[in-house]
Amino acid sequence: HELLEEFSSASILALENMKEMLDGRALEQAVDFMVNASTVYVIGLRRSFPIAAYMAYALRHVDKPVHLIDGLAGMLNEQSAMIAPGDVLFAISFRPYAMETAEIVGRASAAGAKVVVISDSRVSPVSREADISFDVRDAEVRQFRSLTASLCLAQTLVVSCAQRVEQQTSRGASTSRRSEGRKRPQERVGSRGSRQGLRHPNLREDVMSITICLAGAGRIGRIHGANAARDPGATRAGAGRV
Repeated sequence: HELLEEFSSASILALENMKEMLDGRALEQAVDFMVNASTVYVIGLRRSFPIAAYMAYALRHVDKPVHLIDGLAGMLNEQSAMIAPGDVLFAISFRPYAMETAEIVGRASAAGAKVVVISDSRVSPVSREADISFDVRDAEVRQFRSLTASLCLAQTLVVSCAQRVEQQTSRGASTSRRSEGRKRPQERVGSRGSRQGLRHPNLREDVMSITICLAGAGRIGRIHGANAARDPGATRAGAGRV
């Protein structure tokens, strides 16, 4: 229990220190990068691997395209070859720093991608070319370093991204419903108009046709009336033929 108390107390201090020292604007900017990224790449080798693996796992539940660069079968170069402008790379590395991670950071920066680093120093090899660098001082007990604060930061980034995506989805759905509500009356008017107005493009011709028919009927009526006055029997016979 003594060792547990040491690790717990040191981790609590590390969390308190991170909460006080972390730059909130940098946190918001990192979330912006993540939300707007076409693809999120995550790399963390050796001791940093649990944080990278967690981020990749959690981001897949946000429906965000994410690739974990883990160097399986020595394919670090192949796994990072598709990093492009519009993407974001999250790189995690602590002393002693993984030089492979620093190389991937340089490659991503040269490709025009955004780079966010979680490390223990802003002048570390992985932080030099980063757009945003978070300096996290995790607890160290008996030469064993905890990952409590770093993992807390990773969770904060992922959950913030999920909340932002959900808010955007809700606003988009609300805007769509309002747009549909505005369109429906127009659509109803349009459907009535279409029923009335299949003839609308030829409305003038329709009116002229109706006028001619009515005029013709009037002349026929006058002629029929004159004939009836002269010969009522012929009129009745003609009516019977009709």
